[in-house]
Amino acid sequence: MTENAHTVENETIGSDKSRASTITSVDELVVSSEPDTRDVPCLTFRFWCIGLLFSIGIPFVNQFFFYRTHPLRMKSMLALLLSYPLGLLMARILPKKSISFGRGLTVSLNPGPFNIVEHMLIVSMTSTAIRQSYSIAILTVIKLFYKKSLNYGIAVLFTIIPQVLGYGIAGTIKCRARLHLTFCETSPLKEQHILALVP
Repeated sequence: MTENAHTVENETIGSDKSRASTITSVDELVVSSEPDTRDVPCLTFRFWCIGLLFSIGIPFVNQFFFYRTHPLRMKSMLALLLSYPLGLLMARILPKKSISFGRGLTVSLNPGPFNIVEHMLIVSMTSTAIRQSYSIAILTVIKLFYKKSLNYGIAVLFTIIPQVLGYGIAGTIKCRARLHLTFCETSPLKEQHILALVP
């Protein structure tokens, strides 16, 4: 019995006998399901295209429908579910050629199959961008209820500065209770990539 409260009794993972191992805890089940891949490409053309599409599109839709009585809210789970088929489609369609920008900087349009690292980076990028700035509601109240107009530069700075300050403080504080990505987000991510390997 391990120190972990969640245990799994003698469960085997994988159909191949060489990869199968005896699992005694849920942590081992999650860790052993995907090998450590440090050499796979992650900051690829696909990552930037899909990540920027979801990082700009979902917050735009959320902000557009924010003022409705029953607002439409899209979560990062939508990016998690839709980015996988888009990544597979781009891996199949894009040509395998490189584009060079200046001296020594080359970008490969299709470095290989869509991998779990690219997928996780897309979800992380989207979940970071999806959070709405509370200063937008303050700017709306100033304009609609107090009938005052603000300069666009001041409005943009008033929106960006609290975000940057918050991320800066979060980066400098070393919190013991800081959690990594939750099991709710990593479970479907791993499931999509593991099921792709099953014949």
